[in-house]
Amino acid sequence: MKHAIVFGYGPGTGAALTAKLTAAGYTVTAISRSEPAELPSGATWLGADVRRPVEVHMAVDAAISEHGAPLKVFFNPVAVRQARGLDIDAGDIMDDLATSVAGAVNVIQAVVPHMRNIPETSIVFTGGILSDNPHPMFTSVGVSKAALKNLVLAFAKELKATGIDIQLITVGGFIKPGTLLSPDAVAGRLFDAAHTKSQQPETLFDGH
Repeated sequence: MKHAIVFGYGPGTGAALTAKLTAAGYTVTAISRSEPAELPSGATWLGADVRRPVEVHMAVDAAISEHGAPLKVFFNPVAVRQARGLDIDAGDIMDDLATSVAGAVNVIQAVVPHMRNIPETSIVFTGGILSDNPHPMFTSVGVSKAALKNLVLAFAKELKATGIDIQLITVGGFIKPGTLLSPDAVAGRLFDAAHTKSQQPETLFDGH
């Protein structure tokens, strides 16, 4: 049984990615804070807040107990907060970092022990161009994506000997239906990344 876990499942990219995985024969565990209205056939939902390590470990253990160790893990959570740097509360930035960065640490620590030395395993993170090209109206998003990028590149080095392929797909703009960066297009790139051994841990995806 091929098992994949999608963290940060939602009606956009998460749903499109889950549909692609189930179509390819994966059993998918979708993990998010809120239960979705619907899931593709072949997917099940578990509730967990990535900011809370105990919840993440419990969800991962439950998913593995039911479906076995995951071959593919995807990390999509992000807090999209629109605010200028002079207006945003510093506590809000810390909350957003807890989702995007501390959440990624919690997920890595929960899944890696189950994925070590298993062929064709990969963990794919959704990054964003704001990590390198900040926008004044999305200060916190840019800070979170920059920190996530640094974290993923560090983990790519640390986990190289485990055989787990670590990839960051940096989305080159805002994800929007009907554009080159539609949820379906981004999901397709994430899916492809999980099935292609990376030469570099970071890849820019601009829709082409």
